[in-house]
Amino acid sequence: MDKHQTQTYYQALSLLKLEDKLDELKQDAFYQKVILKVRDHVTRIEDFKKNQETSRYITLSKQEHRETLEVICFQISNGLKYQGFINDFVPFRDLKGYGKNQLYKYSGLNLLNKSKYLLVFTQKYGKEVEDAELDTALMKNLAKAISDFEKLLEKPQNHIESVKKATAAISDELRAYSLLLNRVIKPYMYSKYEQTQPEIYSRFLISLKGNKISKRKRALIGRITDTNGNLLHRVRVSVDGKKPEVKRGTKGNYFYKNMTNGSHQLKFSCKGYEPILKEVLILASQTTRLNVVMQRESQQDK
Repeated sequence: MDKHQTQTYYQALSLLKLEDKLDELKQDAFYQKVILKVRDHVTRIEDFKKNQETSRYITLSKQEHRETLEVICFQISNGLKYQGFINDFVPFRDLKGYGKNQLYKYSGLNLLNKSKYLLVFTQKYGKEVEDAELDTALMKNLAKAISDFEKLLEKPQNHIESVKKATAAISDELRAYSLLLNRVIKPYMYSKYEQTQPEIYSRFLISLKGNKISKRKRALIGRITDTNGNLLHRVRVSVDGKKPEVKRGTKGNYFYKNMTNGSHQLKFSCKGYEPILKEVLILASQTTRLNVVMQRESQQDK
């Protein structure tokens, strides 16, 4: 839900609590009839929100597990490559300037298949793995990361469509509630209570204003470094193809206060470094962290 929808939702919740404070409304048959409709709208909205959050959680989990797999693949392949054991076998050799930040170019299935290929290699050539001083725990982590990511890939791919449908349904319910409030509840409360029992009418108006939500200080935060862990400054960041902004954080940090909920594509660019594209999922209930490691341009690229 966007900010306006969230405010409307909280307004409906506040209205439902009003009768608990005013016994007169519990005895008002017409008010009880219309407030029951409000309750139905809220119940359906909560059901749709659960479906929406579940689908978004799957998307976020895939992203997190994919990044874990990318890091492990990079650590193992890089160790073997520098020891000279992987010159004739590089599962990611088609990547230009192979590195962790290049792995995002693969589809999920392609990354999974190449990761399995790497796992078979480490199992077959244990001596080479040992000579490369790769921790056995790292091999176990590779197997687990493959298994976890594969399970998520096997989940139905219609979760994005489910989010869209749930979002549309929530909008319809909130629209129906607003019509009920403005065309029925407000006129009725004014005509019955504004003159005869102004204290009830005043409490009613106050409940409608009690729908403010606290502003989020940060929607997205992160740190930008190079492959050696050095903090980068003056990195240009573009969100969803919009005009890039220069991030000048003295500690390599960046943040965005206002971002709509859902999936966004970020492009990071900096002079002398290869640009990076990242997908990020923004949720209303939390601040999202996305750290970025940028790799210097190779001599061939210059």
